[in-house]
Amino acid sequence: MKSFIYRCLGSSFTLYILFFTNVCNSQPETNWKWLHPFPQGNNLRWCKAWDVNTWYAAGEGGVFMKTTNGGLNWYINPWAGYYNTVGGYSQIIYSAYFFNQSTGILAGYGNLRKTTDGGITFNDIAGTLSGWSNIFFLNNNTGYVTAGNVGSTPRLSKTTDGGNTWVSNTTIPSYNSSYWDIYTSDDINILVLAANGYIARSTDGGSTWNMAPTGSAVPFWKMKFINHDTGFICGYNGSVRWTTDGGISWTGISNLVTRTFYDIDFRISENNIAVYITGDLKYIYKSTDLGVSWDTVGILAPNQINIDSVYMNYLASDFISNDSLISVGKYGYINKRFSTNDRVCYTQNIRNGLLNYAVINGIWVQGNGDSNLWAVGSSGIGGNQYIPYDQIMYSSNSGLNWTIQPTVTTAVLNSIHMINANTGYIAGGNGTILKTTNTGNNWISLPSPTSFELKKISFVNISTGWVFGNGGAIYKTTDEGSNWTQQTVTGPSINGASMLDPNTGWFAGNNGIVYKTVNGGINWIAQSSNTSNNINCIKMLSSSTGYLCGENGTVKKTTDGGNNWNSLVTPFSSAFYYSLDFSDTLNGILTSDIGVVHKTTDGGQSWMIFSTNAEGAIYTSYMVSPGIIFVGGYSAGILKYSSGIIGITEWRNTLPKEYKLYQNYPNPFNPSTIIKFDIPKAGYVTLKVYDITGREVSTIIHNLQLNRGTVNQTFDGSNISSGVYLYSLFINGNLVDTKKMVMVK
Repeated sequence: MKSFIYRCLGSSFTLYILFFTNVCNSQPETNWKWLHPFPQGNNLRWCKAWDVNTWYAAGEGGVFMKTTNGGLNWYINPWAGYYNTVGGYSQIIYSAYFFNQSTGILAGYGNLRKTTDGGITFNDIAGTLSGWSNIFFLNNNTGYVTAGNVGSTPRLSKTTDGGNTWVSNTTIPSYNSSYWDIYTSDDINILVLAANGYIARSTDGGSTWNMAPTGSAVPFWKMKFINHDTGFICGYNGSVRWTTDGGISWTGISNLVTRTFYDIDFRISENNIAVYITGDLKYIYKSTDLGVSWDTVGILAPNQINIDSVYMNYLASDFISNDSLISVGKYGYINKRFSTNDRVCYTQNIRNGLLNYAVINGIWVQGNGDSNLWAVGSSGIGGNQYIPYDQIMYSSNSGLNWTIQPTVTTAVLNSIHMINANTGYIAGGNGTILKTTNTGNNWISLPSPTSFELKKISFVNISTGWVFGNGGAIYKTTDEGSNWTQQTVTGPSINGASMLDPNTGWFAGNNGIVYKTVNGGINWIAQSSNTSNNINCIKMLSSSTGYLCGENGTVKKTTDGGNNWNSLVTPFSSAFYYSLDFSDTLNGILTSDIGVVHKTTDGGQSWMIFSTNAEGAIYTSYMVSPGIIFVGGYSAGILKYSSGIIGITEWRNTLPKEYKLYQNYPNPFNPSTIIKFDIPKAGYVTLKVYDITGREVSTIIHNLQLNRGTVNQTFDGSNISSGVYLYSLFINGNLVDTKKMVMVK
């Protein structure tokens, strides 16, 4: 690579002395900011306390965060994890090991990632691609990492140079299970914890192995040792076992609740060893007699919501005297527990806190987005299985603070439409229709004409509106919801609708159905969408121009009132698009099932690709203007977009004849420049920046699967020094071209 770069530079060029700061594989800043929860809402699975003020945490969505003032403020790097090859978003981090406050390694989905600047930047460690679960270092040179995904290869790797290179252990038994954790006291005796209740044990440094049963076949997630002989494992259904002979035999501990435990830690003082176990409960178990008896230690702050499956994975119980610790968990929980003498205090270190853990299905923004916001949805527990829960969140200051508005229903709420700042309507499950006339201080239940789930509510004035839902349900009111008239069209369920005025409107739904009315719904006329895919959302900007989106990458546009719906090509051909919104006929946004959104400024001919850095689907969106957008989705996540130049990838639907990398513009640049390239067919795209010695300083795009087209990529050089740099385009791992650019500050 270096020789190629030198050839590109040629023999005559000006040599700049570079005093640069490494840039992470994408900018740590983002155009998307969390409004709820704050400072971010992805599940946190690891944390580390260096002292009373400095803490690190990491987790899902590839997030790494740190504080240096005891949780008052946080630096958040949403790009710390490995990059998804289809969606371009940062992926889950399961564990980490830091040698000091500057240098550490992250383990999770994909390559191991290393930082040498305290988490400001992370880079892949080459040759480590797999699904990693836990990382363990015996000393600053020797370390191990285990694979947690079934079928992952290798399952165990070792480093002897501080994590720069890793070698796979090919002798460890391979069977249909996963290795989740590892412990070694001397590099000779090695224990690897399997998910099925067995432990792979080696007494010769990993040359040979035997599988030792723990006495329980349930999945175990974590293994921690006090010394060479004494250690604990914990896992599913309240399973905790301990050993006093270095893992040869294990004894069960039975006096614990039957909840899943995720982590174990110890606090060792002169005359005492305290064992802490954490899991999906609102407190932590503590034992001072090696598991014979247990006490519960509260960790929730006063009035803090209690949720299931709180991952309190790491207990930093040794940085303050007594029982002081921090815990992290689901939906971004970060709590500190500290005690002084006999008075115990609890501090919740999240500015807004988590009001609930609903799935947000609908958002409404009143005015220009600087005041009233509403979000409606449902609560969830356990993966994709959701339970009904009354859920209306409200903010009077653009999302800085949130309150729960009381309701009279326990149904899932899917759609909200506010007529003005005072009056609005909500529709949801079991035919639920709610109304407020006082900004949501009170929501009253309106008489429902159906028991079908209602997916969309759309009003054209304070009196006239429609609800749409499952089973082709359509009902209209002209008296503010007091009475409803059925306008059912027999057929598949309706997922979205867009009413322009009392006469004109459209709805769309499963199996590609699109219908239009021009007489207030007396008649609904079928239109051909030219797709059988389910349509999730439709938005009409005028009587002629509108858009719809759905599953399998379906995005379509009409300019003749729906008589013809023409497909729009997007960067990802297989994405599941949940919602779209447009502020005008040219400026719009698409949301997807992978936390990625697309933004267009030219009516869908080109799309900017953004990761919201939210782990999970984005179900709803509201576009106030091209520069102000709100989205909501999984785990009560509500985020706001503010326009800027950070990390913008603009994809344009063109038909290039060849692969081509263009000269960046402007050049020289300060602080940002645009790098343009053509790809004539779909492929995996990587765009890297190097210094003149061939050392990589930034991976702007990492193995992102894009459709054929033209890409304009914004590169922000705010964190690099003046000098000469090279940028290289790779397609499917093959180098296309390298060009020179100059940063001048």
